[in-house]
Amino acid sequence: DAMEKAIKNKVAKAVVPAIDVMFQAL
Repeated sequence: DAMEKAIKNKVAKAVVPAIDVMFQAL
């Protein structure tokens, strides 16, 4: 499903920077 793929893409782009910030905070 194209919409599901787009949602997963947005989630991945949102999660990656958040994890990056978390690791920098450690």
